[in-house]
Amino acid sequence: MGLEIKYLSNSAILMTQSKYIRDLLHKTPMAEAHSISSSMVFNYELSKHGADVFHDPSLYRSAVGALQYATLTRPEISFAVNKVCQFMAAPLDSHWTVVKRILRYSSFGSVG
Repeated sequence: MGLEIKYLSNSAILMTQSKYIRDLLHKTPMAEAHSISSSMVFNYELSKHGADVFHDPSLYRSAVGALQYATLTRPEISFAVNKVCQFMAAPLDSHWTVVKRILRYSSFGSVG
């Protein structure tokens, strides 16, 4: 299911999805993208109207669905993922740009 359990030296348990995120980056093809430290640009408005229709809606839906699952261990991306979920029916290039930003953020600190 993509969950990894790590036992730390101080007897703590860490639950991660590092491999799941790495696999998602390869699938989207974003494996070579640099990670970033924030999941969204503030004051950026997404709209369902536009002529920039995304070329592969199934890739969009697959990536966003995978990101929804990743919120189990990365709850800080929940708001951003919820925003892009609102455009699953007719994604635009501008929506895909936000998904790619979330993917790049998701790799921050979890892919090495």
